[in-house]
Amino acid sequence: MVEWMADWLLPFLLPPGFCLLLGAGAFVLFRLGHRPAARLSLAVAFAVLWVSATPWFARTVAAPLERQNPPVEPAEAPLAEVILVLGGGTSPAHPPRLEPDLGAAADRVWLAARLYAAGRAPRVVVSGGATSAPLEDDLLEADSMQYFLMAWGVPASAIEVEHVSENTWENCLFSAHLVAPAKRILLVTSALHMPRAVALCEEAGFEVIAAATDFQPAEGTTGLDWAPNAPSLALTSAALKERLAAFMTPLLVREKP
Repeated sequence: MVEWMADWLLPFLLPPGFCLLLGAGAFVLFRLGHRPAARLSLAVAFAVLWVSATPWFARTVAAPLERQNPPVEPAEAPLAEVILVLGGGTSPAHPPRLEPDLGAAADRVWLAARLYAAGRAPRVVVSGGATSAPLEDDLLEADSMQYFLMAWGVPASAIEVEHVSENTWENCLFSAHLVAPAKRILLVTSALHMPRAVALCEEAGFEVIAAATDFQPAEGTTGLDWAPNAPSLALTSAALKERLAAFMTPLLVREKP
């Protein structure tokens, strides 16, 4: 039930889905003859979309999450038993690609390779299954991460693959079963995602050392801070998703065995 809510309800609580709902509501109100209410709904939709797409608002909601886990040089990271890398930065080699794709959050895989090279842990666990219906012969997300780790010098014998999970809680839960009795991990994920990921991995029984990456660059206040753009809208949506998903975490944990 909670997973259904996350998959279907959450997108409509975030911009631009929320704004689309307001726009649809305005259309219905207009058709019913409630024109003042329709105009108000459209005005709110426009204002929410505009503010959500500004660099100022995006950094306002994202920066407090990222500041909870500052970046660390791989050579200075504490020692651990396992480096656990959560999926989200790669995608399969769909034609015309010849290799798996490195996405915006692929810093996760690169940082894991650097942590291993620095001797911070003897094993790397990559966790991530299919987030959508895979095509025939697709590499799952964890397999794609393994592909790049090996290309960057991590031996296959040091990599373990968990490719069943479909969300962060399953990343942590299934990885805990895979690497037991190991407990002390260097958790690698995006800085925006790290607070929720730490909480879930601790709930799964890990002793977590955060190794955050994929930070969003800080921007000074300029006249363009109120000029909307697509990257800022995406960052706002991602940050609000983390905050809303955190409220669902206790329900998700109770629902899973």
